[in-house]
Amino acid sequence: MAGDEAKLERWGRWGNDFAKAYATMLRVADADEDRLEYLQNVTTHKGRVPIVPWGEAPALANVGIQHRHDVSLRLLAAVPFVREEDAVFATKEGMVCAHDGRVPEKAEEVFFEALPVEKRSASLASCPHVVDPGEDDVFVEVDWRQEELRLRVCEACASGNLLGRMQSVMVTKDVLSLVDVRVVLDRLMTDAGDPWEVSWSLPDAVLEAYSSAEMGDEGLIEEARRARRFSIEGERRGLVVWDGIVHEGPFDDLVEELGAEGVEAALVDAVLEALDRPVVLEKGTSIELLESVWAEHGAHALREVVGEDAVEALFDPGASRDDLERLVSVVADRLDAKRVEAALPQYASLPAPVGLADEVARAMMREGRSKAQQLLNQTPSSEEEAVAVALVKALGLPRAAWTVDPRTEDMAEHLVPYAEDLFEAEGEAYHDALVALLKATGSTATIERVDEPSTRE
Repeated sequence: MAGDEAKLERWGRWGNDFAKAYATMLRVADADEDRLEYLQNVTTHKGRVPIVPWGEAPALANVGIQHRHDVSLRLLAAVPFVREEDAVFATKEGMVCAHDGRVPEKAEEVFFEALPVEKRSASLASCPHVVDPGEDDVFVEVDWRQEELRLRVCEACASGNLLGRMQSVMVTKDVLSLVDVRVVLDRLMTDAGDPWEVSWSLPDAVLEAYSSAEMGDEGLIEEARRARRFSIEGERRGLVVWDGIVHEGPFDDLVEELGAEGVEAALVDAVLEALDRPVVLEKGTSIELLESVWAEHGAHALREVVGEDAVEALFDPGASRDDLERLVSVVADRLDAKRVEAALPQYASLPAPVGLADEVARAMMREGRSKAQQLLNQTPSSEEEAVAVALVKALGLPRAAWTVDPRTEDMAEHLVPYAEDLFEAEGEAYHDALVALLKATGSTATIERVDEPSTRE
């Protein structure tokens, strides 16, 4: 039949797929080069492969026959004929079918040459790092049931698709009917040093994607981590998984390991106190921990650390890591201001000239310059005008819309140093600065304190 163009063309459209592909290959072998200009690219496990698309054979059958000298591509010709229970293996000379799913002796050399592993024993073939794996090792394992052989490749060596490399030298209807694929992840431990187990499994869709080479070993390992994390997050209790250690409270050791200090540690303590679900951090910072639970427990943390007034002013359920880093500084400033304010003298009443000064100074400590600006934007009483202008100048704030006469302006200029002293003073020095400001206004009024017997200044 070779050399008979008409017969070969007819056989290329009639008979089984293998015969059609074979007839097409004979036509291609006899054809002049100018008839082979049009090629079709077929996607295979080795990328896009060109064929002459004559006849009616399936594209993969044509790939296998037309590229029969390539060990792995020739196997594609067998795809249409492999039965459910069979496997076809590549050999140096051709291919051989195995009805029990085991590697025939004549195919072993080609089979193991294709894999990124070496045979270590009758039951194990692996890369050198997971021959005897430890608790921290992560690897893909293919358990070939009929062959009683396990194939392993660790995360560091996982640069392809172990199952795909197998299938480059063997063809079967359903490779997952012959092997079990699993990923072994690093073991989780409790903070007491005991193993901590959680049940998880790879979804069928992931295994299908891996067996069809749509996903590599690295992707499979990542999906395994995601599956385990999903199972952990299904636990109905407060716990934190950080760097492979499971902390279930009290969380003192975790806060120390995270390196949180000061305000940051206080916020972390507060959110952990309220934690009612698992949080998984592969190896995160205390800020990342805060970010992961801030929407649920951030308001509680601010309430516990700063006070109720801080929740409305500072809580943002969608705060990012950068936002939270800035918030830690803001909270620290607020706590310092509260500490300073708590040490200030307490007054039953204050004369008009310095009542405004005290209100602005305390507002500055609690809520910052914006609150001071807000108070000073309000039109002061005639008794407060000079002090109000002095406060504006001492703080370097923009002048409000209200105006004063030149005489009041001159008095305000005289009061500026006293206002500056007041804003810098703490504790008993604050009382002295307030008395000095009052005297500088020319007032003879007195200041009554509630934290000591009333005295005339």
